[in-house]
Amino acid sequence: MIMRKLFCIVNNIALDYQAPLCLAVVNILAYGLLIPWLGFYGDDWGYIWLLFKGPGLETFLGSSRVGFIPFYNALSLLIGPYPAAWLVYMLLIRWLNSLAFWLILHKLWPKDKRLTLMTGLLFAVYPGFYLNSAAVNISMFLLLLTFFFFSIYLHLLWEESRHKKWGLLVVSLILAIANIAMAEYFFFMEMIRPVILYLFFLPKEFSKNKRFFDTIKSWLPHLAGFLAVLIWRLLFQSKINAHYTIALLDDLRAAPLPTILAQLWRMINDLLLSGLVAWFRAVFPSDLLHLPNAPVKIFIAVLVVLTASFFVIQLFIHTKFRQEPINRQQALLWITLGLLWFMVSGWSIWLAKLEITHIFSTTRFTMPFMPGAALMITGLIILLPNQRIVQNFIFSLVFGSAIATQLLIANYFRMDWVKQESFYRQLTWRFPGLHSGSMVLISRNPLENGEENSISSAVNWIYSLGNEIGVDYYAYFNRDKFSFDLGEFKPGQQLTRPHLIGSFTADLNRSVALYLDARNCIRVLYPGLDDRNSRLSDFMRANIPYTRPDEVLQPANAETQRALRQVFGSEPEHDWCWLYQVADLSSRSGDWPAITTLADEYLHPDEYQNDWQKLLVFIEAYARQGEWEKAGKVFMNIGDLKPGERAVFCAVTRRWMDEINLDPGFEQLITDKRSNLNCTE
Repeated sequence: MIMRKLFCIVNNIALDYQAPLCLAVVNILAYGLLIPWLGFYGDDWGYIWLLFKGPGLETFLGSSRVGFIPFYNALSLLIGPYPAAWLVYMLLIRWLNSLAFWLILHKLWPKDKRLTLMTGLLFAVYPGFYLNSAAVNISMFLLLLTFFFFSIYLHLLWEESRHKKWGLLVVSLILAIANIAMAEYFFFMEMIRPVILYLFFLPKEFSKNKRFFDTIKSWLPHLAGFLAVLIWRLLFQSKINAHYTIALLDDLRAAPLPTILAQLWRMINDLLLSGLVAWFRAVFPSDLLHLPNAPVKIFIAVLVVLTASFFVIQLFIHTKFRQEPINRQQALLWITLGLLWFMVSGWSIWLAKLEITHIFSTTRFTMPFMPGAALMITGLIILLPNQRIVQNFIFSLVFGSAIATQLLIANYFRMDWVKQESFYRQLTWRFPGLHSGSMVLISRNPLENGEENSISSAVNWIYSLGNEIGVDYYAYFNRDKFSFDLGEFKPGQQLTRPHLIGSFTADLNRSVALYLDARNCIRVLYPGLDDRNSRLSDFMRANIPYTRPDEVLQPANAETQRALRQVFGSEPEHDWCWLYQVADLSSRSGDWPAITTLADEYLHPDEYQNDWQKLLVFIEAYARQGEWEKAGKVFMNIGDLKPGERAVFCAVTRRWMDEINLDPGFEQLITDKRSNLNCTE
């Protein structure tokens, strides 16, 4: 009896009006578990900088998505610059998103509770979309999709009220227009509305002609709004969004037949990959599992546990509470609706020729496909031979693998946040303050998700006291972008260039160059020394002579520490990278006793093989303090130098021999090493 009551509760939660609770639990499971360890990614940093310290979002969105600005301004007051708060907000949007989609299905087929819930759950965890953790940037697009879903749902409620509650229609129309006016992603999804209305009228005892005309009549207000926005976009699209153009029409004019054939193939390819294959690829997402440090065994274990759990739950529910079997006609209806939804929604992506790849940032183009993909896979599952156990197992496998994939993606972003924190903390350990107007040159991209604008936004967030007209700092790691922005940039020359995050005046004589090793430890590159290292890129070597690392260094200020705490929390446990940054900073002021004290406490033998150039500062400190045994011990652990590094070693050791009264034994060590390397300096 107790077990039967327990299963009654589970059954009601899963299949009745408490389905929203199921959707909430699933969203938390897929997206909420790692929130405390996630942060800002990509354009998130630009939004945070502009909202709280910079010139405002008009700089970033003024030429693309002006309608977003009031929403973000309001959200910034409520949420603040805290990653966890934005991710919780994103989680709320994901729940509302899946809830609104389920409400539409439930309104159309109130008796098919199991089927509508299955579809809503699969929609919530669609595995082809990787950017849930980029909450600041992506949440607005999913909010617009939620607007559209609620617009449909309110429209159905208005029809159900027999046109008595006109407020429902007004709000529905406002939400629909907001969706198509503010962004392009879900623009053509409006074309699915008449199909949904027709399905809503289907159970009514109308003739086909009446059902058709009632559908058109009900759709007319929204159709008029759609056409008005469409005309507006056709006339002014280049001004509305300069980054989103109807590129397919240009191809069609130039080569009609090849363009049509290529587009048909593109549609079929996206249908197969994003609509169907994405679900089964989640069982073993090789592109994600081949990423560095991917927890393959943990992923497989989570997948097995989730699949088994969902299967057992469904098995017990089916055993205790017999349900009517779902017929073939329902399955075909689900597949047909999904196919139509997929095809009409995709035109916002296809017209702009936006390609979907395994690159994380491009998976945002799968958002219009999510409803259709969920409907199609659900229809295919229930189209399987009418063996409920087979259907339950396939659903459990697809559903469990989708959640496991989303957890795997979240873990990838978690590790990226660790890498981000390490980079930005090292930067502040080495440069407690940074002179306004400084340019930061980096040997490679320090982040997995982000480009120059993202890194520069973070640097400005950390160091800037606020700038209402531009940015105080800008970072480059890509030689091509550096050349594109600045051209033939000469030392002593100042060039002001606009960026999405604000204008910046570049000056090589107010810059610093950073090298990132394999462990992502920063090393400042010094003019007159590191430009001799032929292992560095031509881009870095060409610009090192003009950098001024000592001149751009400023004292620490409270704002920098406050900005770090707001996004990263308390300072992490100190490691080798911290030790080197603090020692290198101390060396610039000649505080050798401080370095030897640090080395005695923190420098361990397992670090001796870690980038010999970082060890030089500790060797020099021990030498200048007359601690020859310790200096020799560290020096002896310098292994073979890599090709191109000899000139740096020779120059540093020559300086030691000229400036320091060396102990004979230690000097012999240096002489022998220099002889082996054929140093002539």
